[in-house]
Amino acid sequence: MHKPWLIAGALTGLAALLIGAAIAYTRVEARPDPLPRQTPEAVIDSVFALVAEGRPGRISELIAAPDDDMRLVVQRLGYLLDSVHALSVVMQESFPHEVETLRQRAARGEVRGGVGALLRRPEPGQASSEALRLLLADPYAALRDGRERITTVMIADDAAAVLVDGAPAFGVGMTMRYDEDAWWLELPLNIPVARRFMPQSPEEFQILASMIHVIENAVLDLTEDVRRGQAESVEDASRLAGEKAFAPIMICVVAYNRAMEVRASAGR
Repeated sequence: MHKPWLIAGALTGLAALLIGAAIAYTRVEARPDPLPRQTPEAVIDSVFALVAEGRPGRISELIAAPDDDMRLVVQRLGYLLDSVHALSVVMQESFPHEVETLRQRAARGEVRGGVGALLRRPEPGQASSEALRLLLADPYAALRDGRERITTVMIADDAAAVLVDGAPAFGVGMTMRYDEDAWWLELPLNIPVARRFMPQSPEEFQILASMIHVIENAVLDLTEDVRRGQAESVEDASRLAGEKAFAPIMICVVAYNRAMEVRASAGR
């Protein structure tokens, strides 16, 4: 008799293959000039410079990826960062007064809510969170004027910690490491929750990359909708974002959960 986890594994592999078809063809781009990475501070300077220049996607080039599977995820993240920037430009051009009001409220600490609305089915007439609206309209606000708040401290000859206002970044800590004659940002993946959900197989990495890809597609579609005048406000645009992103994200979440169940079953 076939073990259930073998059947589930086959189905998961098929799901990963089908979802992965969306990212099978990567963009062909000219190799850009190398970014300054000779010191930890130079890497932080590069991050802020890329945001100021409107090229946030290249931040992915500063992120450490130990293998090709992780590099695929990081590459897709870079594409998403660029697409989010393009959306924000269109949003600021279309709704300048609303965006400025959101910025002022954020500066006063009055913006409430989170981006979790993308993981909830939008209800007709339900207002989106201000944080989600600000994310769509000005996603890199914190990386535009906050360079003096970011510092680094050496914790080993080949490692450094990133601090925000003298405290560990993101509340959980973020590190940098020296490898191949350059400094690299390391995503905070060693915390217990991240370790539990981090991909551990090519199929899982592909599903995660696909999840980022479908979010990017939703962002690209939303950008065109706003450009064509199909949203009358930032609130309209944020509702459209939820509608576009909910279903594809849920498909990827289900596929990823199934892959993790297969992993757990195989480890028994």
